[in-house]
Amino acid sequence: MQPTHQIKDLNPYRNKFKIKARVVKKGDLRSWSNSRGQGQVFDLTLKDSSGEIKATGFNEEAARFHPLFEEDRVYVIETATIKPANKNFNKTDHNYELSFHKGTLVTQCLEATSSEVPRSGYTLKTINDVNQEGTSAGDSVDVIGVVIDVGDVNNFTSKGGKDLTKREVRLVDNSGAQGLSTICLTLWGEKAESFDSTNHHKVILSRGSNVGEWQSKINISLGFSGTVVVDPPGCEEADQLRAWFLRENSATEGGIAGKLGDSSRSTHRVSSGTLVTLADIKAVSAGMESPQVFTLEAQFKEVQTDRLMYKACPECKKKVVEVSDTIRCERCNKNLDQVDHRYFAQAMIVDFTDYSYVTLWNDGGEAAFGCPAKELRRLEEDEYAVFVARVNQVKFKPFKITVKAANDTYQNERRLKIQVLGMEPVNRTCPERLRRMRSEIMVLNQNNSYVDDILMN
Repeated sequence: MQPTHQIKDLNPYRNKFKIKARVVKKGDLRSWSNSRGQGQVFDLTLKDSSGEIKATGFNEEAARFHPLFEEDRVYVIETATIKPANKNFNKTDHNYELSFHKGTLVTQCLEATSSEVPRSGYTLKTINDVNQEGTSAGDSVDVIGVVIDVGDVNNFTSKGGKDLTKREVRLVDNSGAQGLSTICLTLWGEKAESFDSTNHHKVILSRGSNVGEWQSKINISLGFSGTVVVDPPGCEEADQLRAWFLRENSATEGGIAGKLGDSSRSTHRVSSGTLVTLADIKAVSAGMESPQVFTLEAQFKEVQTDRLMYKACPECKKKVVEVSDTIRCERCNKNLDQVDHRYFAQAMIVDFTDYSYVTLWNDGGEAAFGCPAKELRRLEEDEYAVFVARVNQVKFKPFKITVKAANDTYQNERRLKIQVLGMEPVNRTCPERLRRMRSEIMVLNQNNSYVDDILMN
């Protein structure tokens, strides 16, 4: 299917056209509300060899077209309303933008016929470039970095009364005079919800990030129109940064996080990934100023089956309210016909030093039980014996567990809260694990010999 026009040639005087373009950005499907009503909207950035243009779908067209498009795929798009670009919300250089309507036709192209459409280009800036005077608040930048910390999802209400969701991610790269620079990336909305909390030490590309400043510190944020790609394929800069991080993190005592020291405390401190015990975590927690990530080997002793999950809105993922026969999402301000389920499980883990109660949110729950919460709920209702077996299968087996520990205050009493971020079964024959255990045994033998010498003398 051949295009009739290039993107650069589109203008309001062309009623019929057919373009072949690649999706370089796909925005979230989000709700809007004003004095004229309410509905849904999403937007795309399309690219061909001649340039880029923004396309938007509202209400019925948003629901119809949003699931069809995927980033980096090529599509033929036929007919749409062409109107002047609103430069307050349009970052492309095109003077016009597209608005889908009922007559718009979209066809995905096969990979074999997509090679002539260029892939998205990035104008990458190092973290040091962003931190220096080369950028100013409001600039849009593409940044690549290694994740050294993932903060919790934070739901709050703005001063204007709007419900917002955000998550802070700390990035590091090898730029700057010291060969090490960090910056805080804030994710908003669905991107904050969907970002995997186990993405530690992975390379991410944040495209279309907005530069900001808070308390004299430069930061970047990713709104609805920006994109984030984990371990971007075919990106030479990502491969080089990954190789640098793996080399430096293993060669430096305490890892990259230890080398950063106090500079990483603006969000959360991160451990180097060395295995610790529950006793170690509780000992360290007394002096923790902010949340910290640890890795340990432990077993699940108890899992509370009466509070494994909660009913959630399929769109915003928040807990729904049930009144009589009505299910309602207060955040989306609408009644629901169907609900999703998300994990909020309470459990006890133990190792040879101590025990602790932990919380498994959705990522941790899926890692533990091996299925989405909705599937486990179905098993509970239809195949209870299978449900019980699925829950019990995590008990009394050694797991390598990544947790986030944080101090919380409740009724003027300080307490430690531990959240499971991810887990995997312990490989008892792993060479690295065997070497570590051999080293620990040698240290114990040396200590025992020292004690024996003292007693004999």
